[in-house]
Amino acid sequence: MLSNYVAGFGDRWTFGGTAAIRDAWYGDPVDKESGAYFAGEGTADISALAIGELFFAGIKQAGVVGLRNAQPWVRQMFAPKTWWNSGQFWRVGFGLRPGGLSTFRVAGEILDVVKGVPRSHWDIFRFTRQGMW
Repeated sequence: MLSNYVAGFGDRWTFGGTAAIRDAWYGDPVDKESGAYFAGEGTADISALAIGELFFAGIKQAGVVGLRNAQPWVRQMFAPKTWWNSGQFWRVGFGLRPGGLSTFRVAGEILDVVKGVPRSHWDIFRFTRQGMW
């Protein structure tokens, strides 16, 4: 049944949030033991993996070739003064390290509190012009 398939897909992507809403509104009429529900969950898993791979490939390419030469969507998301890479409390984007190394990092006052060090950052990926390390 299509509704079970769609419910399985949505439940997986929202970590059960849509199931909780359905349950609160009308007692969750979805058959979670059906093959369609299981197929919807599997499709959600595959789509999440594909999106994650594309996202990681874009980040890696930007780190190696430089943000100026990266895919437009990467520049729009993570260049300085964009939504993700601006703000005092939380920033995610590219930065430079000594020796010309590029890094994809998280920074901001929230991280300062967690680490107990002012102006701290956490390098998620580090890049050289040859690749990631």
